[in-house]
Amino acid sequence: VSGREVLEFVEVIGTRRVGEVFEGQRKFPLAVRLPDSHRSDSNALRATLIPTKSGLRLPLRSVATVAEEEGISTINREWGRRLIRVQCNVAGRDVASFVEDAKARIAAELERRSVQGAQQSPELLAHHFAMARMQEKAIPYWQQAGALASSRAAYTEAISHFRAAVDLLTELPRSPTRDQLELGIRVNLGLCLSAARGYAAPEVEDSYQIARELCHRLGDSVDLYPVLRGLCTFYIVRAQLPTARQLAEQCLRLGEQSQDPVHLIEGNTALGYTLFFMGEIAQSEPLLAESVAIYRRRDGQRLQYPTTQDPAISDLSLLAMVAWMHGKDADSASRSRQALEIANQLKRPFDLAYAL
Repeated sequence: VSGREVLEFVEVIGTRRVGEVFEGQRKFPLAVRLPDSHRSDSNALRATLIPTKSGLRLPLRSVATVAEEEGISTINREWGRRLIRVQCNVAGRDVASFVEDAKARIAAELERRSVQGAQQSPELLAHHFAMARMQEKAIPYWQQAGALASSRAAYTEAISHFRAAVDLLTELPRSPTRDQLELGIRVNLGLCLSAARGYAAPEVEDSYQIARELCHRLGDSVDLYPVLRGLCTFYIVRAQLPTARQLAEQCLRLGEQSQDPVHLIEGNTALGYTLFFMGEIAQSEPLLAESVAIYRRRDGQRLQYPTTQDPAISDLSLLAMVAWMHGKDADSASRSRQALEIANQLKRPFDLAYAL
């Protein structure tokens, strides 16, 4: 008898699906299992004969040990992990304070034990610190979890994490430190909302406008750039082009002042796109071309951008359209191929879809 034959028989002790039964348009699973008289009697189970391909029928006890053991009847899970509830009686203090202290100690112990876990599953630690009402500890982990999800293009998950962080921030007193923390979260939230809900979704504007107010309150010009860039894209897609143009020109001015390659690339891209949709194609084309040139000079694939889309791919795609409009089919095809080549190198679904 083979091990496979024994395992197939053991599976039948529970329930083994062997096919399907059709009644008209309705379909039912066909399953096989031993009768209850054998399943509930260990002696009868030991004596049950196993059929084999050779024709022999062997009792189960001759090839396996059958024993009765007590175990858990259900397995509960939370955050994708097994959950075991511990019950106890509390003496000498109130239950509420005991529970709060227990939550705090559990969260601290998990953090101590899971250096690698904090990098792979920061949402688990965020959840436990939030349950312990330790907002200052929970918020950075929610932020880390959102960034990790965003890096995998899991934008809906990232939105959930960033919003959990924002909800906890409302429980903290207002201060420059709190505002700086919220600013970073709002910028990332706007980015993920753009990717998941669409560039012109109302909540995208809401998130970026709050971030803009925080920048003005903090006097922060560095973090203002991704906010202006996000709002510019929002107004382009909403066809509020004069507003988009003002924001794009501001982005380009900031880039020229700082000479930051990311700001220069994105500033030229933003203004080039805005002018294209305003019908000023002759002014748009050199801006898009300059963006691509800076991207290539500064190894643009290695840079981090304030949008979910690679700017060179978007620039080359629009430049291909401009060339086609001018009747330059060969130039149009060449630019499209260049955009697709970058997308294939980056291996990001959104960029590949855009290039195609």
